[in-house]
Amino acid sequence: MVWSRDLSNHWKFLRAFCWTHLFSSKAVESQAALRKEKVSEMTDFLSSRKGKTVKNSEILFGAILNTLGNLFFSKDLCDLDYESSTKLGAMPNISDFYPLFDALDLQGLRKQTELYQNQLQAISRGRSDFLDVMIDSGFSDLQINISLPELIVVGSDTTTSTIEWARAELLRNNGAMHKLQAELTSKIGENDIITESNISELPYLAACVKETLRIHPPTPFLIPRHAPETCKIMDYSIPKNSSSYHLVGRRICPGLPFARQEVHLILASLIHHFKWSLPNGEDPMQLDMKEKFGVTLQKEKSLLVVPI
Repeated sequence: MVWSRDLSNHWKFLRAFCWTHLFSSKAVESQAALRKEKVSEMTDFLSSRKGKTVKNSEILFGAILNTLGNLFFSKDLCDLDYESSTKLGAMPNISDFYPLFDALDLQGLRKQTELYQNQLQAISRGRSDFLDVMIDSGFSDLQINISLPELIVVGSDTTTSTIEWARAELLRNNGAMHKLQAELTSKIGENDIITESNISELPYLAACVKETLRIHPPTPFLIPRHAPETCKIMDYSIPKNSSSYHLVGRRICPGLPFARQEVHLILASLIHHFKWSLPNGEDPMQLDMKEKFGVTLQKEKSLLVVPI
């Protein structure tokens, strides 16, 4: 759904289907308890690691992956203390740029992807979830095997990347960090658990997320769409078979409402429940803020932090 260039009827149907069952206001609201549960598991895990160095992206990725896993399959997909591989979805595939090398699979990405898909297919389910909805709606095995891994990779990588960039920027800006901590303490209380109903009461949190997205957009390259027929957008004529790029309106990411809740809830919980430092007393201003090329715009060096 994400990478398809053609705006076919099937693409439109799949987008509308995902919106109805996953990303509509009603659907996102119904998932609030699941997100709260997985964020709570993440904070409990970090509490057990106080004083120890943790790799920020792995913890975030694990929590988000398990949220999506329960949403799609009613199962966790990883342990938080397991070194999850975040590279598969974010690594650029050389074959996309040089099709001549496609059959060689130089990076082994096809083999890794097939292994990942086989693991997903082997998961047993105990209660109704999005996979059940797809099966009941008549989706074929091929459609499911293509759509679900794509949703998981895109949904977990972009959210992980956004939160990690926000954490790094806040560590480098004491004034912003203290202001956010003060807002959370004032609105939530020192020991209370943050819920999604609190998010609308946290304007400075929203401002921090928006500034992070401005400085570090999660997708450095917009996804192209293919015009099957000549059409007109506003005063511009779009020729048949041309590619266009969209970031707003009908072509905006359908998962944005879900991602918004996830990003705000996780970031607020991490800042509210812990104080943070860098390993060995390192100066936050010396953090390496170089970006790494990929489907998502990640930090070249993952953020290592110590929860206190």
